[in-house]
Amino acid sequence: MQIIKPYSKFAEIYDHVMGHIDFKKWALFILNSGFPNKIPSRALDLGCGTGSLFTYFPAMTYKVGMDISSEMIATANKNYPSAKFQLGDIRNFQFDSAFDLITCNHDTINYLTSVGELEQHFASIWNNLSDNGYYFFDVSSERNLTENFHDKIFRETIGNTFFIWENSYDQINKEIISSLYFGINDENGFTEFREVHKQRYFSNDEIKSALDKSGLQLLKIGSDYKKWTYDKNASLINFKVRKK
Repeated sequence: MQIIKPYSKFAEIYDHVMGHIDFKKWALFILNSGFPNKIPSRALDLGCGTGSLFTYFPAMTYKVGMDISSEMIATANKNYPSAKFQLGDIRNFQFDSAFDLITCNHDTINYLTSVGELEQHFASIWNNLSDNGYYFFDVSSERNLTENFHDKIFRETIGNTFFIWENSYDQINKEIISSLYFGINDENGFTEFREVHKQRYFSNDEIKSALDKSGLQLLKIGSDYKKWTYDKNASLINFKVRKK
């Protein structure tokens, strides 16, 4: 069986598997929280995936999406030709012009493997935000990883692809390993692939400390794109940050 990098084959069925996500609600939560009386002129979406979040951003906003997966970028370019998408690593990136809004959603930050990488990420955010610009991001809660994913197996058939998603969370190292199996039966015969995804849980205290070191100001902590109050039972913890 061929072992391939994360979001290679997954990119082909990602929108189907993630069809339950209400990207409109997410976009409105972000825009209404940071820009109640104006529209961001330049927006950057990190870990943009197939570009779905930008569907609900204002047409006059200049939109840039960045992702580490070339397969995700290819799909995003096809889905949303009005936006600009490019390859990049959220740990270290630099654009020629600053953004007044940067977003990073759907547990993308959990793909960082250490507090050091988190600090490196926030330094890149500071370098690419305009003065008084906003950064909105989420992280997966430990409750989400333990109750909704640990020891869980998801199976689905999508077209000619049989998909199995297995998960195991290590509470000592705060890491979750997700093994994604793809069995594809098409005109080329039957082929098998496996992707291994590794993510890390970051506590609120670790995030606050890393933000302080970066010079970014934490404004609010919210829950599940519903409210700007912290709920320990939330699956996704939201953060609203501003460049000092």
